[in-house]
Amino acid sequence: RRLARLVFQGLAAMVTARNVPRRRQNLPAMGREDEMPGGSASDAEANVPVLTDKICLIPGDSPVVRIEDAPGNARRIFTGVDIRAHVDDVWEVLTDYGSLHKVVPNLVENEVIEPLDAGGVRLWQVGRSTWRIFGKNLYFQAGCTLDVRLHPDGLCNSGLASAGERICASKLPSKHLSSAEARAFGAKLKLVRDVFPRPFSIAVPSVPVRDITMQNVLGKKGDFVHYQGVWRLQPLEGCAPPDVAMMRLTFAVECEPHWFLPVAPVEGRIADALTENMVAIRDHVEAKLERARREKAEAPPPD
Repeated sequence: RRLARLVFQGLAAMVTARNVPRRRQNLPAMGREDEMPGGSASDAEANVPVLTDKICLIPGDSPVVRIEDAPGNARRIFTGVDIRAHVDDVWEVLTDYGSLHKVVPNLVENEVIEPLDAGGVRLWQVGRSTWRIFGKNLYFQAGCTLDVRLHPDGLCNSGLASAGERICASKLPSKHLSSAEARAFGAKLKLVRDVFPRPFSIAVPSVPVRDITMQNVLGKKGDFVHYQGVWRLQPLEGCAPPDVAMMRLTFAVECEPHWFLPVAPVEGRIADALTENMVAIRDHVEAKLERARREKAEAPPPD
């Protein structure tokens, strides 16, 4: 009965998603130039496979997002946004696990199951992406049991591996590949547990980065056979106006749903949900800092 219910849910989500065109036009650098008819070579190259600290995003603009094929029923999705804040401000939000659903609206379930070592945690989360068609609300949602691990010195120094980045970000192959070459490389790169996807942002060795990894827990409930991702936080001094702190937040994830839910019809929904998360985190952090600045300015001078 459980299998029949899961199959029905998967087919229902697939049907509703197929009835809705992919909203690529609303997402800058959606990363599917291989599917864009009439796209020029310059358009394809503008969709970089990885963000460097020489690339400045527009503050307040929509996050950039990139979708890449992976072997089998899987995708790798990358998204990033620049935030007018310090790294500590965003780190504080992402590690306040029990309050994540208050910041991210499409996180409809967020349960802290148990703490893990070194500040990590095991979570049960359900994310939902909603859209309207013909006056009706449709949605795609998926849940996962996740282990969250903190890497305050970055993956480079954690002993973990990411695809193409065994020791340090400077060895990332995609840094030297065109968008199309990186896409072809990724399409053949197998999903391997504990080998995380390449972070969507890299920096020179002198720039400190912090990483947070998320990975589905084998044998626990969830809608993904494979789900593992990397949040990266780094300061962005080269893009900051005078006297303004800037940081970059990116997320890279590889995901493979169960066999009864083909990933192609829902990849756009997953990407939409991730970009909505980015916007929600950015807006929450910037609004909180603005309130603090305003309160400080309005406070009476000390006696």
